[in-house]
Amino acid sequence: MLLGRQTLSLILNEAKILIAQCISQTTYTLTPENNCKVKHSDGDVWALTNGFPMITLRSNKKRMPAGWVKITYEIENDENFFTPYLVADGCSSISKINCRNLLISCTNKHITYFVRLPDKVKNLSINPMNGKEPFVKSAITAREISRLELLLVVAYKGYSSHGIRKIIQQVQDINILELKKYLKKLLTPSMTYSAWRNKFYNLTESEKTAIHAHILRMKDKPIFSIIMPTYDTPSALLKKAINSVKAQLYEDWELCIADDASKNPEIKSILKQYAAKDQRIKITFREINGNISAASNSALALATGEWIVLLDHDDELTIDALYRIAASLEDDPKADVIYSDEDKIDENGQVFDPYFKPEWSPELFLSQNMINHLAAYRRSLMQKAGKFREGFEGSQDYDMAFRVLELTNTNRIRHIPIVLYHWRAIKGSVALNSEAKPYHCKAARKAVIEHMERCNIKAKVITGIDGLSNRVVPALPTKKPHITIIVLTRDKIDMMRVLIAGLLNKTSYRNWDLIIVSNNSRQKSTLRYLAKIKKDTRITILQNEEPFNFSRLNNLAVSKSKGPLILLMNNDVEPINKDWLEEMIRQIQLPDIGAVGAKLYYPDDTIQHVGIITGIGGVAGHFNKHLPRAASGYFNRARIIHNVTAVTGACLLTTHSIYKQIGGMNENDLKIAFNDVDLCLKIRSVGYRIVVTPYAELYHHESASRGFEDNVTKKNRFSSEIRWMQNRWGKILDADPYFNPNLSLDNETPTWAIPPRIINPWIRKDKETVND
Repeated sequence: MLLGRQTLSLILNEAKILIAQCISQTTYTLTPENNCKVKHSDGDVWALTNGFPMITLRSNKKRMPAGWVKITYEIENDENFFTPYLVADGCSSISKINCRNLLISCTNKHITYFVRLPDKVKNLSINPMNGKEPFVKSAITAREISRLELLLVVAYKGYSSHGIRKIIQQVQDINILELKKYLKKLLTPSMTYSAWRNKFYNLTESEKTAIHAHILRMKDKPIFSIIMPTYDTPSALLKKAINSVKAQLYEDWELCIADDASKNPEIKSILKQYAAKDQRIKITFREINGNISAASNSALALATGEWIVLLDHDDELTIDALYRIAASLEDDPKADVIYSDEDKIDENGQVFDPYFKPEWSPELFLSQNMINHLAAYRRSLMQKAGKFREGFEGSQDYDMAFRVLELTNTNRIRHIPIVLYHWRAIKGSVALNSEAKPYHCKAARKAVIEHMERCNIKAKVITGIDGLSNRVVPALPTKKPHITIIVLTRDKIDMMRVLIAGLLNKTSYRNWDLIIVSNNSRQKSTLRYLAKIKKDTRITILQNEEPFNFSRLNNLAVSKSKGPLILLMNNDVEPINKDWLEEMIRQIQLPDIGAVGAKLYYPDDTIQHVGIITGIGGVAGHFNKHLPRAASGYFNRARIIHNVTAVTGACLLTTHSIYKQIGGMNENDLKIAFNDVDLCLKIRSVGYRIVVTPYAELYHHESASRGFEDNVTKKNRFSSEIRWMQNRWGKILDADPYFNPNLSLDNETPTWAIPPRIINPWIRKDKETVND
């Protein structure tokens, strides 16, 4: 059905009337009945009282709302922005709803959104996601609405926000389904990065005052030497870069500028004017144009501070950049390298494309220079490492970082999860187009190659899938290690045939044996097939009649294993590239690597797994999920080797010794879910890193054997395993080092966290002063 101008106008006008009249009067009042307390005399404010975030809601009627529901509530203050999940009948993914999907408004303290609840809900719970601080003032109101009203609400939202003329222009030639999609898109909150940053990171005058007070209390105030090479910089951008340093709230700095024989005489004039007005600005003018490495060394020769900070000639620092580095050093005076998050800034001063980085991630750093920008180095270490080296132009900072990092250890590398650096994106710059200067990629690979040589690690370094990142390919051991592959199954013979065929015909690595644990298989076709394949001397069949317990069955199989390496696999995976197993072995043999995961796809060629993030949904979730197979993902992480906190047990490679050291899987408390996450957390707790490689690719027909959480028993078991994980790992779940606190834990798609999970140093220090 096509909509003409007149029809759409009638719909929008009718929406205005019907919304004003509130079509449905079926209204519920929802209040908490556990795990909360009441504060303030002027009204109820709910707050959590223990570490388990789920709050059961009580209805003022005999039943819970169902269908499309309008939810409204008031928060105590907008700093405690409340972004919950609703969970129906203790279930997980079937009825857990991201309530921001249909957010209507978020004006100051009043929140309104629409959500679809399952029919016949018996118990409705809420997961506030934001810790124990007071959050909701008074009761939650839930009003059932019809689909018609929802459509009219959406239409009216578009009408009031964008104007009838613009909407008609967009939709007059498309059908009703497209209209609904378009209007829903208008309704969905789309806070831009700039707006988000203004809300949470623009410093108020009171915050600046608190920062100055904190600086005055600092016992040690290091001097930061900011190194800036220049060459024919556009005058306006050069001034912005210098002014961003002069605007620093922390004033113990020196700006060391080396001009690399600029042809534009205005550059020299500008630099001299700044130096004449501020003695902290030091300048040197090179007589012969060299390159960025030579100019950086000239600037470095002017430095006298304890710390070296790198700044490009057209980029900008945030006003709190040096303060936050100083505050980080106050927390950890032994730090040797400090880096921050970054974003891009255009010629008009608009910021965009923030890179919210993980904590120190060695394998990610081999793939891309995640340290710059902003990077700060202890000057004594930089002097020991040597100067910036010519021949690495475009990646001279990457090369320097490797040489400095080789002189320290991972405990002395600190990450500040705040954007402190605006990388200028203009025509011809790498920030705007990473292919603009291809020589920097070649120099980057050269830096990685020499680093691997200095570390005595045999490896090739080639171009990554995207043509820009680095791919480190460690050499396989001369003697191929034996791998015991472990697969659990219950019938599902069609899936097993695919897996076995993949191991036999799509796996080039041959030094393996296979243990199949047949748990309560009953079908004659299954028994015949297993009897047939066990004639292969590499295949062992363990018959097991116990109730299904994923953890126990894997532990049992590991106890029967022969090789030094253990590969856990689901019976519903299917190898794609023949060298998938070699790629995983290359990574597991590297120093301090405790487990390796693969890149898994759904049958429709969308991503199912390229690493697990803890904290998502309360325990853990997959990052970059459902992206197309060839998608880059968040800052290319779907296509590069990188560190993660956990990988799925559907394809997990570890060593027999590590598995035994940590006690294997938890067969008492985690019989079905989260045992792989728990296993990986235990591996990390004893000092090993976990890696996922996109160069090992498999299909994953998820849950084909066991099925979904579709009955009361499974739901109750799943809920108990969630509680166990939250009680066992607590705050560790919400502090995944490879997932930035500026990114939301509400879903598996990277979005801004509202609010960010950051405690600003001036607030923390104020609290410490009061306690003292």
